[in-house]
Amino acid sequence: MASNLSIVQYLVDQISECGLITFKKMFGDYCIYIDSKVLGFVCDDIFYVKSTKIGEENYPEIEKGYPYEGASLYPILDIENKDLLVSYINLIKSELPEKKIKKGRRSSNPISD
Repeated sequence: MASNLSIVQYLVDQISECGLITFKKMFGDYCIYIDSKVLGFVCDDIFYVKSTKIGEENYPEIEKGYPYEGASLYPILDIENKDLLVSYINLIKSELPEKKIKKGRRSSNPISD
């Protein structure tokens, strides 16, 4: 089941004060970014946030789930609870890994004179 774009846009509005929030459609669902770092996913209209040590220590009671088959366990945040969204995201965003830069492919057949 794919996620609804209006849910993603509502989430982005809810958390816009946390940083530069962007999203990208992926396989019918969405990847959510904060300041170019992966923040989490919206899958089947549920917001799954990247797990961090500080998030787990400060919010151990938050429900967790799997956003897609083969994924790790992610905390689930209620997009209707703006106070929780903002406080949780502001807490964890410094622990999110930087975006990995993909190295370009090098030709295995170098051109020679």
